[in-house]
Amino acid sequence: MTTFSELIRKTLVELRQEPGISVQQYSEDVIAAILQRQFNIFFDHYWWPRYTTNRAQFILNGVDGRVTTDLRDKIKRADDIRSIWYQSENTPLPAFPSHVNGGNYRMFYDTVPDSQIFKIVPENTTGYVTVSYRTKPKDFAPNDEVFLDDDLLVCATAFNYLADDEDSPNAVKKFMEATAKREAQLREAMNRGPIPFGAPAMSPFTSWMTN
Repeated sequence: MTTFSELIRKTLVELRQEPGISVQQYSEDVIAAILQRQFNIFFDHYWWPRYTTNRAQFILNGVDGRVTTDLRDKIKRADDIRSIWYQSENTPLPAFPSHVNGGNYRMFYDTVPDSQIFKIVPENTTGYVTVSYRTKPKDFAPNDEVFLDDDLLVCATAFNYLADDEDSPNAVKKFMEATAKREAQLREAMNRGPIPFGAPAMSPFTSWMTN
């Protein structure tokens, strides 16, 4: 894959090829901020293989429903949990409903406001859980590798950089269509695999960026 600084350079190259667009040296900081934001948007919407861990096993402590492993460098947000299974069961555990008082008659998972992210209810459950999750990286430094499609990020960043430029409607349209096309290609390719890439009817580009 490509480093963050190389993605910035690629975006600048694309922008400078468009007639009538002035891209000065100081624009690199602006492009870096947009690029980071586009990564965050697409990261949250899809389960990218290089950032996803499938079926990791964690031992329960049998006391407060939490696992014994420190999850701080693995799962950073509740939204990054895809599925939790109890031991070798095939059906994922449901989320703990807010209207249920206690879970002694059925097992759930619940989110917790600390670095362990989740717990199992009933809390005295023993054994292990199997978890599929994604790990979101910290904001990128220039030499950090970005494990997400180059073309998608470059086109989305260029589009957002130009979105309010009334003097470059053709370039705006070009990058908008290129982003939507590349995203559709990636989604189609991944949905042919054993694990769906994301909801085929939804897109962070078409439903959020163009509103």
